Amino acid sequence: RRVLFRSQYQTTRQLVDYSGLNFDLFGGQLKNRVAYQYTTTQRADFDDSSTPVTQTDSYKGNNGRVEYQGTWAIAQDYQAVFGLQQENSWIDTTPYAPSHAETGQNSEYMQFQGEVINGLTLTAGERHDHYDTFGQHYTGQLAVAWALPSSTVLRASWSQGYKAPSLYQLYSPYGNTGLNPEESTGGDAGLEQRLWENRLTLSATYFLTHFKNLIAFDNCPGSPLCDALGQAGGYYANLDRAKASGVELQASASLTSALVVSANYSYIQTIDETPGSLSYGQQALHRPKEVANASVSYTWPHRVKTTVAARFSGYSLDDNFNVYPTEIVHLGSYALLDLRVSYSVSDKLEIYGRIDNATNKYYETIFQYGAWGRTAFVGLRAKL
Repeated sequence: RRVLFRSQYQTTRQLVDYSGLNFDLFGGQLKNRVAYQYTTTQRADFDDSSTPVTQTDSYKGNNGRVEYQGTWAIAQDYQAVFGLQQENSWIDTTPYAPSHAETGQNSEYMQFQGEVINGLTLTAGERHDHYDTFGQHYTGQLAVAWALPSSTVLRASWSQGYKAPSLYQLYSPYGNTGLNPEESTGGDAGLEQRLWENRLTLSATYFLTHFKNLIAFDNCPGSPLCDALGQAGGYYANLDRAKASGVELQASASLTSALVVSANYSYIQTIDETPGSLSYGQQALHRPKEVANASVSYTWPHRVKTTVAARFSGYSLDDNFNVYPTEIVHLGSYALLDLRVSYSVSDKLEIYGRIDNATNKYYETIFQYGAWGRTAFVGLRAKL
C-alpha cells in the first residue's frame, strides 16, 4: 500500500499448506491425484506518526481447495486429463464494511491429447466454472504441435480465459462491488529448435491476447467513482478493453553434465483500448515492456547444486499519487541478483537456501512503494 503523507508500515503473516495423494489404477493406465490446498493470510497496517502507534486497518483471508485429477492413457499416444475442483474463500476486514464476506467455486475440466499422425499432436480442452457470486462460465482451448525430423517443433494455440474478481478486489478497503469478471481470448505461435545433440534448445513465441473488463487499480482523486465509493486512496476498476501482445525468446544449454545455462527475454505491450479512457492507447501502468532472466546452475560432487540468477525489468509507468494523481512518472529499470543452493541428503530429503536481491538494490515497481531488499530463505523438502 502507498503512504499518504504519514508514516505507515504493514505486518503480514501467511500459512500455506499442500497435501496430496498420487495412486495408479488398472495397471497404471489411470493415474490419479487427490489434493487439498489451504492458505491463510493476515495483514495489519499501523500508523507510527504518533505515540502510541495505532492500527489503522486489518485483513484476514482464508482459501481452501479440494481437487481430483485423473490422467487416462486411452491408447498409445492418446490420453485424456480430467478433474474436479471445489474452492471456498472468506475474508474479514476492519474497520471497513462489510466486515465479513465469503464465496465458493466448483469447477470441472477435461482435455484430450493425441498424436494423430507421426509428429503431429493435437490438444483440445474445455473447463466449466460455477461461481456463487457470478454464475457459471465455459472456456475452451485448442493447441497443435508439429515435430519435424530436423529437431524443429512448430507450435500454435488458441484459448479463452475467465477470472472472477477476488474477495479482496471486491470487499477490501480498496474494493469495488461493481466489478465484472475478466474475460480474454488469445493465441500464440512459435517454434523450438534443438541443436548440438539436443544439448542446446532455442525457442521463439509470438502471442496476442484481447481482454474484456481487465481488472486494474485506479487512484483517487482523478476518477468520478472516488466520491461514490468513498475511498481516498483508490479502488479496483475494470478496463472495458485491453490488448497484450509481444514476443518471448528462450534459450537453454547443457554445457556439461553438471553445468546448465538458461536465459529468456520478453517484450510485452499491454495497451488500454477502452474508448474515451484517459489512458487510451497507452501502456498499462506497472507493466514493463521488457523483462529478462538468466541463470547458471552447477551440480557439484556430493549432491550440492548452486545457482546464480539475474532478473531484469525495463522501465514502467505510474502516476504521481501523492502530489499530482494525473501526472505520469517513469519508474527506472533495474536488475537483481539471486543466489540459490541445495543439498540432497537422500533421494527423499533436500535442504535448500536462497538469497533474493543479494546486492540489496533499491528499486520500485510502484511509485513510492517500498520493495524487498536483500532477503534470505532456508527450507527443507521431504518426499514420502
